[in-house]
Amino acid sequence: MTAEELKDAIVRSLIYNRLTYEGRLLYHAIDFTRGSGDFPFSTGLSWAMQDYATRSCQPSDKNAKWGNGFRNRREVFVVPLAENACEFLRGSDCDLDGLDLPANALFEWFRKRWLLPRAERDQTYRAFNPESWRLWGRKEVLP
Repeated sequence: MTAEELKDAIVRSLIYNRLTYEGRLLYHAIDFTRGSGDFPFSTGLSWAMQDYATRSCQPSDKNAKWGNGFRNRREVFVVPLAENACEFLRGSDCDLDGLDLPANALFEWFRKRWLLPRAERDQTYRAFNPESWRLWGRKEVLP
């Protein structure tokens, strides 16, 4: 494997770029983010999260070249919901030919293709305790 292939394998999605439904590729890679960004919280929650992480967590960067702080570089995908999505977005077609992808059929495919086989292979989800993710103590509900 070349260095470029290794980089692609690390950075690129290993799921979305090959996920198909009835022979149709669902997710189409379009580009990568620049590696920075902000949390979309306007209530100050992102600052509280950053403060908590700074005080309570160990840095996870493995390479000095990465620098300090978060790197949110991600591959960006689109999911066309019409046969002629590109033409419509370019303005060369005025009417969308929507894809017939009923939610219940998609979920049933997902359930059979991925969810149940994965749940059978890896049963660690059974030990999950939702309380382990709680950030703050439970507030009592008044009657």
